[in-house]
Amino acid sequence: MKQVIALSGVAKKGKSQTIISVYELLVAKYRDAKVEHLAGSLGADVKVLITINGITIGIESQGDPLPGRLPKSLADFVKIGCEIIVCATRSYGATVEAVEKLKNAHGYDVITFEQQDAGKSKSAQQSANQKMAEAIVAEVEKSLQ
Repeated sequence: MKQVIALSGVAKKGKSQTIISVYELLVAKYRDAKVEHLAGSLGADVKVLITINGITIGIESQGDPLPGRLPKSLADFVKIGCEIIVCATRSYGATVEAVEKLKNAHGYDVITFEQQDAGKSKSAQQSANQKMAEAIVAEVEKSLQ
């Protein structure tokens, strides 16, 4: 089953960092995973492929609207044959439409997580982001079994 796990939310709430944490958690847990960086670098945004148990996962942390790279990354992940795609999107607009296109054109199931706003406390937001990353990893792991 092909699926997109999209982390949706407004700007500046830590979606990119949450997606990077998903990547870091998967690599730490699955030490035998094959990892290929396609663009970006840690500390900024990542575009990476991780293959675990023969299942290819595409991860794109940049979910900014046009001219963001999400539509191209999604097209690349489809062309590569990713069974699972994890990405960030805004709450509406071009990035959400790009994910919907995968559903309609390529048969991906879409699971959307809503980024939590933990208020003005930086540490509270980081904690919320980490919990969200763990929830997304748990969803990815359902498809790895």
